[in-house]
Amino acid sequence: FTGPANSSCTVVVHARVKSDVAANTIITNTGVVLEAETDLNTVNNTSSVNAQVLPFATITLNKALAGNRISNTDQFAVQILNGATVVNSTTNSTTTGTGSTVTASTGTTGATNVVPNINYSLTEAIAGTTTLSQYSRNVTCTGSPSDTNANDGLTLTNADLGKNIVCTLTNTPNIDLSVVKSQRAGTTGSFQTTQLSVLALGSLQY
Repeated sequence: FTGPANSSCTVVVHARVKSDVAANTIITNTGVVLEAETDLNTVNNTSSVNAQVLPFATITLNKALAGNRISNTDQFAVQILNGATVVNSTTNSTTTGTGSTVTASTGTTGATNVVPNINYSLTEAIAGTTTLSQYSRNVTCTGSPSDTNANDGLTLTNADLGKNIVCTLTNTPNIDLSVVKSQRAGTTGSFQTTQLSVLALGSLQY
């Protein structure tokens, strides 16, 4: 920086804090002018700035079913993606269970540290015999994230630092039904089979 007497400049420093520094700790950074010194008054050539170490925001993605699985062997693996990269633990991310039950402690990413201003996709991969096109999906979140539409991904801001965001990806099975028209004896005419796709609201399973 070069400037007239009594002028000033702002320097922004990005630093990585040691992992053993607790969240919300106040740390002090000191800067000293070491080179190209032409000001005889060196007292004003230092600065001390307090900074606060803020905890990560976390996202937890859990799985739920709003109706029975199309097949009891259908399972799902929830994922938090940064681009194409899975950033969550996969230890318990795949569901177990039958019908509409997701066995406790399965189908969850656990709390996953995330960085502000990155869009994280809250999605799932198939497991077992699942065909995802047979299910509709909806994602809802609690924990007051600044981004309120999680279905197109979740982008947190600096205002979300320290928040624990818990999201639920709910699948509703879509049941295909075939309606067959039969022709009585002694009648004439034509008939056809019509394929329908309806939303399964009950516990219909095959």
